[in-house]
Amino acid sequence: MVGIIRKTIGTICMVIGMLIVPISIFVGYLGNYAGFMILAFSGLILMAFGYFLYPSERARAFLEESFHFDEDGNLQ
Repeated sequence: MVGIIRKTIGTICMVIGMLIVPISIFVGYLGNYAGFMILAFSGLILMAFGYFLYPSERARAFLEESFHFDEDGNLQ
């Protein structure tokens, strides 16, 4: 049950972060308003947090040197 919740939160963070970053950069560039860059940075943090919670196969291969995964792909 914990794995499902972790994967769901990770996926939600990734999706929200991927939506926030390009929209805030585009609006900040067109409106010449630097305040949206803070929003873009928070989107990048959300993406990194979601990527750490629910790593893909490529990320798992990269993180295997530092972290241990069980047979289901959960971070130990």
